[in-house]
Amino acid sequence: MRRELRSVRTGEVLGAVDDALTPPFEGAAADVLGGLRRQLGDEQTVRTVLADGWSNGYLYFPEATT
Repeated sequence: MRRELRSVRTGEVLGAVDDALTPPFEGAAADVLGGLRRQLGDEQTVRTVLADGWSNGYLYFPEATT
């Protein structure tokens, strides 16, 4: 499963979280999710973002794709 990190303003893809990849973070997703990664660990962060999404008002992960 995969969710792309997008800009709210432009819709541009800035990164992704993909549970089929190692490491599961692409592009800016690793840095943007840094706080969650420190709190939850990488594995739980991936599960949480894929299940629930994430947004900070400027960046977001839309619905997951397979």
